[in-house]
Amino acid sequence: HYVTMAAQFSRGCPYDCAFCCNKVILERTTFKTWSLKKIMHEVKKALDLGISNIFFWDDNFFQKKHRLLSFLEEIKKLDKKFTWFGNTRADYFNERYISVELLSELNRNGLTRVSIGAESGSQRMLDYMQKGIKVEHIFKAAEYCVKANIAPSFSFMTGLPNENTEDVDLTVKCIRKLCHILPLPKILGPALYLPLPGSKMFHDC
Repeated sequence: HYVTMAAQFSRGCPYDCAFCCNKVILERTTFKTWSLKKIMHEVKKALDLGISNIFFWDDNFFQKKHRLLSFLEEIKKLDKKFTWFGNTRADYFNERYISVELLSELNRNGLTRVSIGAESGSQRMLDYMQKGIKVEHIFKAAEYCVKANIAPSFSFMTGLPNENTEDVDLTVKCIRKLCHILPLPKILGPALYLPLPGSKMFHDC
């Protein structure tokens, strides 16, 4: 019996992506989260209701490593086990933040999937979007997930202001490389870029 629930326990993001709605809505320009006690109270209620899988819909559930480690310790204490997944960033996958060892421990405690905004395979476009990641971070995230038995999804965009044919080709090559790295690749898009009034890239359209 497999019942999924979506939940959101934090809002906002401190990063500066020029396309994102978090830069348009003032209350979402900073990261705000429920207390761990309140989060675990809701998780326990969900498990008591028969929920077996939780999608943490937070903009970035893996924001703040100490919060993630504390959550991990709390779910270890639970009598009922569940699977879960959430959104994160490609540059978090390194030995200082989310190591293969930590990712494997998260997997042993229910983490099955992560969703990663890759956006583009062109470093020029990533820099233009102020994404704050390198193309190699995308591949490293995929490699870490394979080692830890995590199924990642990677989302991409196209139709961006100033994007040229070479940038699109690089995105296609990036997707093909991910399909080579991952046993069961899940690629979202490339979706058409949506210009949001108030975002930094809006006027470039």
